[in-house]
Amino acid sequence: MIFSRPPATGCRACLQRLSTSSTRLKSDKPKRPTVSGVLPDPKLDYDALIQPDQVTNAARRNAPVAERSFLAIRRDLDAWRATTRNADSMRAQQSRTSEEVRKASSDQEKSAAIRKARTLRDAIQAHDRELSRLEHSLLFHGLRVPNVSHPDSPIGPESHAKTVSTHGPPLMPAEPRRDHNELNEIPGLRFFDRDAGVISSGSGFAYLRGGGALLENALVGYAMEVATRKGFEPIVTPDVVRRDVADRCGFVPRDGDQQGEGATDPVPEQIYGVHGHHESGDGALVLAGTAEIPLAGALQSSRASSSYCGGHNAQSHSDQASPPDLKASDQELDNLLELQIELYESLGLTFRVLDMPTEELGASAHRKYDIEAWMPGRGSWGEISSVSNCTDFQARRLHIRHRHLSEDSTGPLPYAHTLNGTAAATPRLIIALLENGVRFGENGVVEGLVLPQVLRGHWVGGDHFGTVNIEWS
Repeated sequence: MIFSRPPATGCRACLQRLSTSSTRLKSDKPKRPTVSGVLPDPKLDYDALIQPDQVTNAARRNAPVAERSFLAIRRDLDAWRATTRNADSMRAQQSRTSEEVRKASSDQEKSAAIRKARTLRDAIQAHDRELSRLEHSLLFHGLRVPNVSHPDSPIGPESHAKTVSTHGPPLMPAEPRRDHNELNEIPGLRFFDRDAGVISSGSGFAYLRGGGALLENALVGYAMEVATRKGFEPIVTPDVVRRDVADRCGFVPRDGDQQGEGATDPVPEQIYGVHGHHESGDGALVLAGTAEIPLAGALQSSRASSSYCGGHNAQSHSDQASPPDLKASDQELDNLLELQIELYESLGLTFRVLDMPTEELGASAHRKYDIEAWMPGRGSWGEISSVSNCTDFQARRLHIRHRHLSEDSTGPLPYAHTLNGTAAATPRLIIALLENGVRFGENGVVEGLVLPQVLRGHWVGGDHFGTVNIEWS
C-alpha cells in the first residue's frame, strides 16, 4: 500500500505530469516510436553534462561511465548543432525553391527548380537520419552519467559516511545471544524459517512466521498511520514495472545490455526480470525492487507506499515531487528525514543518521541519508532506512513537470525534483526490535519481549510473541 499526499492549496496545488511533444532535441520535430511504448525518450540537459566537473563527479561516485563518454557527448552535441543548422538552412532553401517552381516562367526553369527541390529533399532526409543517429548516441552516453552530488556530501566509499545525529536510549552492550539467528533457535520464539526459503526461493530468502509475520504487519500498519497523519494518501503499487521505467529511475535491471562505445564492465544487477509472454527489451517487465519505481512512474504529488517487491524486504515507502528549486527540495529532504526520526524515536530504538558519501549515492541521488539502528546481537549498527533527494534526475527521464499556480505561466514547464524515503524496511526493523527487546532471566532463559506501545493497536496476536509474553513499553 502506498500513501500519497494529495495536492493542497499553495505549492502542491498544481503538481502535474506532462509528456513532451517530441522525442527530438527540437520540439517542432515529429515523434518517433518510444522505447517503452508509453513514454518519449528522456530529455537530458546535454549542456550540463559536458561541464568539466561532470568527469570529477562521476569519478567520485565511482560511476560505471568512462571519460570517453563525456568526450562523445561533447562531440555528438557539436555535430548535432551543426547538422541542425545545415538542415534548417536547407529547409529554408527548399521553401524558396518551392516558390521558384510555382513562379517559373518556362518549362526549363520549372524542371531545374524541381531537380533542385529533389536534391534538397534528399539532403534533408540524409541530415534527418544523421540527427537520429546523433540523438541515439547522445542518449546512450547521457543516460550513463549520474546525478550531481551535493557539495556537502562526503567524498569516497561507505566508510567515509558522516554521523549527523544519534537518537534514542544509550547503547545496549553487545551480547551474542541476542543475535536474531540465536533468538530464532529458542523454542516458542522462532519467527523466521530460512531453510524453507532456501528450498522455495534460493539463498538469501526466508519465511517470516508466527510473531515475525505479525510484527511485520504491525510495523507496516503503524508506518501507514504515521504517514496518514502527515497528510499522505495510501496507494497500492503494481509489483512489476516496465524495465524502461526502472531504468529511468536509475536502477539497472539487466546490465548485460550495456554495450557500445563508452560501455564499461557490467555492474551488479539490482532487480529481477520477469520471464513470460511479454514484450522484450525496454518493454519487458521486472520486479519493482522498491516502491520508489512504480511511484515515480505515476508521480503527481507526495506519495507514501507499502510494497512487497522484488528486493529482499517489504517496506513502507514515501515518494514526493518538489518544486524545481534546489533549496526547496533540500528542505523537503529535511522534512522527510524528520518524519523518519519521529517514527524511529517512537519505536524506542537507538539509531543514528548518516550523511552518505559519494560512492553510496547510486545513479540518481543528489544527497542521501541512511538511518542505522543499534543491533546488540551483532554488536554493530545495521541500516533500517534511507532518504534521498534525486533533484530532476528521474523527472527528466520520466517527463515529470510542474508549475506553481502563483508562478509566471509563460515559458516551458520546469522539471520537478523527486525525493524518496523508506519508513519501515520491516525485516531489518524486526531484527532491531527483537535484539533490543528480548529479556533474559538470571538462568539465561527468555522471560519476555519488550515491544513499543505504539505497535499495540496494530498487533493481532494478543500479548504474546509466539509463547513469549510481550511487555508493551
